Amino acid sequence: MVRELTYERVAEIYSVQHEGQPFEKAFEEAFGEAPSDGLELRHRLVVVAADLDASTERIIRYLAEGFGVPVNAVFFRHFVDGPARYLTRTWFIDPSEVDAKSERAGGRRGADPWNGTDFYVSVGENDNRNWRTGGGTGSSPAAAACGTPRR
Repeated sequence: MVRELTYERVAEIYSVQHEGQPFEKAFEEAFGEAPSDGLELRHRLVVVAADLDASTERIIRYLAEGFGVPVNAVFFRHFVDGPARYLTRTWFIDPSEVDAKSERAGGRRGADPWNGTDFYVSVGENDNRNWRTGGGTGSSPAAAACGTPRR
């Protein structure tokens, strides 16, 4: 099982699968830093989908809310507004809620360090922001969600 693997065993498996290339060297080339001494034992389950059916939504909520399992779903959407293109990410459950419930259930110990790349913004709908018409900040729902275009 994966959870029973040691760092040494992972390095050995990598070396066998990659013609003797050292795991540490390949890791550093890929990620720009040496691997940590231990393996990450905190797992998160993330379902990536265009949308979820009602059954999958119930299962995710049941596991996350009822048992503190760190499970969530993320949706990616692509928008075009004239020459600007946007890629948005939306979480099914606020990640901080999943983390808090997981910690209370004994699943996670402490927070992961920020990776310096990903940001999370949770924005609701009210009189100043209407996602159907794009009212509020920006000229379209995509602009309102993203703020800056990605090209």
